[in-house]
Amino acid sequence: MKTSVQWLLTMLCCVLLLSGTTFSQGAGKKMTVAVLEFQAEGTLTANEAYTVSQRFRAELVQTQAFQVLEREKMNDILKEQDFSLSDNCNTSECVVQVGRLLGVEFMFAGSIGKLGETYAIDIRMISVETGTVNQTISRNYSGKIDGLLDEMRFVAISLSGIDSKKKSMKESEKITQSNTNKKPGGPSNAFLSVIFPGLGGYFVEKNKIRPILTTVSAAGLIGFGLLKKSKSSDYYSDYKTKRTNSLYKKANDAHHTYYIATRVGAVIWLADIIYVAYKGSQNVKQAQSASLNMPYSGLRLDFTDNQWQIGYSVSF
Repeated sequence: MKTSVQWLLTMLCCVLLLSGTTFSQGAGKKMTVAVLEFQAEGTLTANEAYTVSQRFRAELVQTQAFQVLEREKMNDILKEQDFSLSDNCNTSECVVQVGRLLGVEFMFAGSIGKLGETYAIDIRMISVETGTVNQTISRNYSGKIDGLLDEMRFVAISLSGIDSKKKSMKESEKITQSNTNKKPGGPSNAFLSVIFPGLGGYFVEKNKIRPILTTVSAAGLIGFGLLKKSKSSDYYSDYKTKRTNSLYKKANDAHHTYYIATRVGAVIWLADIIYVAYKGSQNVKQAQSASLNMPYSGLRLDFTDNQWQIGYSVSF
């Protein structure tokens, strides 16, 4: 039985390791793509469209998101397959057929035309496996024709998804920076604990369990003690009129409970004030150390010349 369990655990570890290896390899794999020459429309010439197509290939490589097949390599593969690539191969069926011959995952095809003073750019990213259009992008550009070369950079980046990745990274960095810039609560928060038990702890501790327990226990004990004090007074008032030993005992027990509960609650309260002052001082030291000893602004409680001193400092 023991041998069987060991064998099962060994097999499970092997499966997990292989799965992890496969996933890592798949995560770093680039998509293989090829680019067909863009169709020239309007007054745009075939040579101009060819130049723009070449720049688009180069910009796709720069994104580092694709493994782009070179134009010469495409021609060699198609020549080996006895496939003649015509200028009219712009339909999805023809594009997919070329992609299968080239052995790539996605094909880029599109057209560039001119209407008036505006160039219209339409590019599709087609899945060779399914024959469906995975992405499309359409842009209008007004200006000199050589500006189309710069437009290809924006088109390539948009199709690679780098913009959205950078945006997500920037948002994540902003959140991290925001969390980093939050100054931890200083010792001045001890005054909040003076006002109410546990209150200062909410500002000097990330884990709120201790402040919650302090608030519940200290406030609860003091409140319970005051309630017993009221009960003791009522019992004693009744005792003075009826003079029964049971009422005297109830009054005495309630007063004793009041004394213990309020004292214990007060000790917890005082301990919280001291702890918040200490914890706040530690937070300030850690914050100053993390920021290369930058001066701390705000209300401070320091131990100087063998005595506690309260002050307010402003850094410039």
